[in-house]
Amino acid sequence: YNPEMDNFLPIVDESETRGVEGHYITTIAEDNSGQFWLATEKTIYKYNASTNLFSKVTEVKHGTITALIFDRQDNIWIAASTNGGLNYYDQKKQKLSSFRNDATNKQSISVNEVFDIALVKDNLWIATYGGGIDLYNLNEKTFKHYFSPDNFENYATSVFTDKKNKIWICTLGALKLFDPASYN
Repeated sequence: YNPEMDNFLPIVDESETRGVEGHYITTIAEDNSGQFWLATEKTIYKYNASTNLFSKVTEVKHGTITALIFDRQDNIWIAASTNGGLNYYDQKKQKLSSFRNDATNKQSISVNEVFDIALVKDNLWIATYGGGIDLYNLNEKTFKHYFSPDNFENYATSVFTDKKNKIWICTLGALKLFDPASYN
């Protein structure tokens, strides 16, 4: 923060990229150890505090990265819009996998427009734009789809989990709440 200008100091901008290709940053995240990460449209970078530089980790093949989240093993789940789908980066194997919609497979993600993701225990909640809410169980490796008869409610823009692990979902039609504790 710069008190003289009453403004924030840039870390990455047009003149100082610090290892980031470009300066259009789509999302930031923190892993389980407190490591800072950021994403540009297609690329994920890891921050090195001692050098004040970012290093490229991986790049998605499709879409624009909209959100990052880390599972218990610090692997990265990546949401991507613009036909990007859901991606998974295994840090130990340094391997990127994609989950894409397959119209002939009901066990695939509902659509390839993913705006946001949230993780509760081993359940990845996926806000899709046009396909409702998807739930991916990390242990069983299965998708469950939640569609609404109100078409606008199938356009989810944000998903959030509170301290009680309730799932809050913003859609074009409503703010929705799901309480896993009340689900049989």
